[in-house]
Amino acid sequence: MTLIGYKRDCKKSPGGVLSIYLAMMSDIKSATLDAQSGAYSAIEMAATAGKFKRYEFSEDDAEFKESVKFENGARSADISIQFKLPTMDSASRAAVDEIMEQSYCGLVGIVKLGNGEMRLLGYNETEKKDRPLRMRTAESTTAKKPSDPHGEDVTLGCEHSEKSRLFTGDADALVG
Repeated sequence: MTLIGYKRDCKKSPGGVLSIYLAMMSDIKSATLDAQSGAYSAIEMAATAGKFKRYEFSEDDAEFKESVKFENGARSADISIQFKLPTMDSASRAAVDEIMEQSYCGLVGIVKLGNGEMRLLGYNETEKKDRPLRMRTAESTTAKKPSDPHGEDVTLGCEHSEKSRLFTGDADALVG
C-alpha cells in the first residue's frame, strides 16, 4: 500500500457537535459499509428493536474526540463524546440513569458534527458490536454563581482498533 497524502480544502470547517443520537446495542442488527467511500450508508435495526433517541444539549456544550495511538505493533482509537445536559433535575437524572443502565450491554451513537458530517460510534468493521459505547463519567453540578455553567456532564466512550467512520444515512429516519 502506498501513501495517498492529504490536500487541504479551502472551505469553512466549523467545529462542535450539533446532534447526538443513541441506541441500545441490542437494537442494532448491522451497519452497511459502502466499500467505495468507506462510510456507513445504513443501519439495520433488529426486528423487535427500539429506535435511536436524540439527546439535546445547549449549543457549544458537546464535543467529539478521537485519539489514535500505535503501540507495540497495534493501533487503537480512543473515541469519546462529551455533552452537558443543561439542568440538574429529575429529567436529566432519568436520562443519565438510562444511559448508565444501558452501558452494561452497550450503546451505539451517531454524532452530527458542526460541518454537517455524521460519525457512527460504538460499531466498526473489525469488532462490529463487541466494543460499544459505554458511560465513562457523569458529573453534576449546581455551580457556585447564577452565571456559572451548571447541569450534568456526560462522557461516553469506547476503544476500537480503527478510527470512527462517516455515516451518510438518514439519522432522523432512525429516531423514534
